[in-house]
Amino acid sequence: MALHNYAFWTTHSTPSQWEQDWNNRIGSYASRTVVTEYGAGMTTGKNYNGSANGDNEVAYIQGSTNLFRNSSIYWSGLRDGDSYSI
Repeated sequence: MALHNYAFWTTHSTPSQWEQDWNNRIGSYASRTVVTEYGAGMTTGKNYNGSANGDNEVAYIQGSTNLFRNSSIYWSGLRDGDSYSI
């Protein structure tokens, strides 16, 4: 299953809320899911390594990558030349 999800589609203030959002979208298909698109602005100067502090985009990147790292979901990673690249 190919899946897109972006921070601007909804708002959550914590990484765990974003993890739940992804889980709701994926359901029981994690082992068959390829995340084909996801992202938040990478050229805005935000610190994605620091505390989310209620920032939707920081919480989104942290929650998304936590979920991908800890599951069988595949994501393609870095793409050059795109302000949404990660």
